[in-house]
Amino acid sequence: MASDLNEAQAQQQLDELTYHIESAFSRHLSNLDSVPDEIDQGTLDEVLDEVARNSAYGQANGPGNNVSTFTDLSGSHGLAHLNAAGKLFKVTDPVPLGGYQAKLSESAIEDLKRRPEVLKVVQDRFGTLDVDDDPPANITSSPEAPWNLQRLSSTAPFDQNANPEALTYTYRRPEVAGLAAKPVHIYILDTGIITTHEEFQGRQVFQGPNYSQDQNNNNDTHGHGTHVAGTVGGNQCGVARDPRVRITGVKVTTGHGFIDGARAVRLSAVIRGLEWVLGQHQANPDVPTVINMSLKFAPGDDALDHVVDKMVDQGVHVVVSAGNAGQDATSQSPARAHGALAVGASTIKDEYWQNSNFGPKVAIFAPGVKIMSAGIAGPAERVPKSGTSMASPLVAGMIAWLIQQERDRSPQAMLQRLQELADASGLVITGVPPNTTNRLIWNGVR
Repeated sequence: MASDLNEAQAQQQLDELTYHIESAFSRHLSNLDSVPDEIDQGTLDEVLDEVARNSAYGQANGPGNNVSTFTDLSGSHGLAHLNAAGKLFKVTDPVPLGGYQAKLSESAIEDLKRRPEVLKVVQDRFGTLDVDDDPPANITSSPEAPWNLQRLSSTAPFDQNANPEALTYTYRRPEVAGLAAKPVHIYILDTGIITTHEEFQGRQVFQGPNYSQDQNNNNDTHGHGTHVAGTVGGNQCGVARDPRVRITGVKVTTGHGFIDGARAVRLSAVIRGLEWVLGQHQANPDVPTVINMSLKFAPGDDALDHVVDKMVDQGVHVVVSAGNAGQDATSQSPARAHGALAVGASTIKDEYWQNSNFGPKVAIFAPGVKIMSAGIAGPAERVPKSGTSMASPLVAGMIAWLIQQERDRSPQAMLQRLQELADASGLVITGVPPNTTNRLIWNGVR
C-alpha cells in the first residue's frame, strides 16, 4: 500500500473489492459467553484450517482481502496451523485481545460468515484525524503557557481581545506536599511523535510501534501526533509535566492520505495499536494507563467499539475526540463506544465550538480552538491547531495529573471526578446544542 494516498485512491480502496486492491475485514469470533463451554481447541483449529484451505491468496492468485479476527478463545495453536500451512499471507502474533490479521479470499470470508463460531464480519476501513488544519497544596505557576492551560487552571474570563495564539498565559496547578507522584503511562495513537522536540527534553517520551501505511518511516511527518503529545505532557504546552509520566506514540497513520477531505487512518492499524497497548498494560498492571485517540470512523464501527470497551473493562482510561462534524457524537467511533470518554471543543470565550460534535455521549468540553503546541518544522516550533483533536489530549493529561496528585480510579469514577471539578468551577460552556453537557474541564485552582 502506498504511503501517500490521494482522496480518489483512498476511496477506490474502499469501493472496490478486487484482487488488485487491498481491502480489509474484521471478524469477531464469539466470546466465551456466546460459545458452548465444551468447545475445544480442535474445533477452533478445524475452522481456521478450512479458512486456510479455501484461501485463494494461499494459492498465489494475488492479494486477497485483509481480515482482522478477534476471539476470546485461545487461538495460538490454530494460528500456528495457518502459518505452517502457508495459506495466509500474514498472521499477527497472538495478542492480549486474542486477535490476528490475515489476507483471505472472498470465498473464505463467506465461509467464515456461515460458521456458528463467527459473531460478525466487518470491513476494514478508513477513519480520519479529528483536526481542522483535595489536600492542602502549594500552587506552581508556569508563565509563557498557551491559553488552554490558563483556562484549565483558572475560573477568570479572558479579555475580549485575548490572542489565542500567544504564549503569554499562566498555567497554575497544585503540588501536594509530601506526596510522591506516581508513574503513569500515556499512549497516543496518532501520526507518531518527534521525541527530539524541546517540549520533551528531560522527559520520558518515546516513539513506539508503527502500524501506519508507511512501515519505513517511524517519524511524525504530519505533525498531528507531536502536537497532541505536547498538549498531553510537554514542558511548556502540556498538562502532565511530571518526569514520571511516560508518553509513548503509537503510529497508526501517516496523516497524508485523504478520505472526504480528512486525514485517513486504517481501522486495522488502530486496532493493532490498541492490542499492543493492552499488552503493555497487562505487563505493567500496577502502572495506570491512559490512551488518547484524536481520530474518528464515521459512521461508527462495532469492532473498534468492542476493543475500546474491553480495554476500559480492564481499567484503561480511553480519552477520545468527540468529532468535528457538528453532529451527534454517536455518529462515529470511538466516540460512541460505551467506555470511551469523548471530549468536545470550546473557544477562548467559553463558547461551544460550532464544528464540535455534541449530544449525550460528550462527557465534557475542553479548549480546542487555536491551541498552541509542538510543531515538527524544528525543535523549538509551536503551532496552532484546532479541533476536538486538541481538546481530547488536555483531558488525557488532566487524568494523568489527577492520578498522580490523588489516586487512580476506575474509568467511570475518573469521569465522575472530572465532572465534579467542572461543576465546582462555576464555569459553563455557552451555546451548546440540546441534550449536551455544558461542563468545562477544570483542575481546581481558582
